Amino acid sequence: MEVGGYTYGEAMILASVTVDLRVAQLVDKPAVGMEAVIDLTVFKGAKYAAFKQAAARGQASRTSDH
Repeated sequence: MEVGGYTYGEAMILASVTVDLRVAQLVDKPAVGMEAVIDLTVFKGAKYAAFKQAAARGQASRTSDH
């Protein structure tokens, strides 16, 4: 499987050193909502622009739902 030009293995390596895991919600213990956040500046050039644009589209759809 390849997404964003990375193989699954490459994506897991990248995520293991760049992703910040956060508790998103703590409502129905013991179930906890988590989110994974990545600083897009780890990407360069066209890849940075593409991921930033995709993130902006995702953010816009989340804010329009509320």
